[in-house]
Amino acid sequence: ILVIHEKDLLHSLVSGRCRPEDPVSRSAAPLQGRVTLADSLTKVQSILDTNNVAIVIENEQIIGIISKIDMVRYLTAKS
Repeated sequence: ILVIHEKDLLHSLVSGRCRPEDPVSRSAAPLQGRVTLADSLTKVQSILDTNNVAIVIENEQIIGIISKIDMVRYLTAKS
């Protein structure tokens, strides 16, 4: 599974590595930050510290995306 983050796209365009009409694959990178439904919130937080989002995978399919604001909302709702 490949993903393209906004910063990667901007860097690719600014550096001249790709042009706006190039295919996404020129800037895409292997998906990082995978979690499963069984993983702990500690693992999700660790991923959010280094990635923009955590990607929830089940049976090799993306079933959800957890952002930092999702984690904040969850934690404040529990308080």
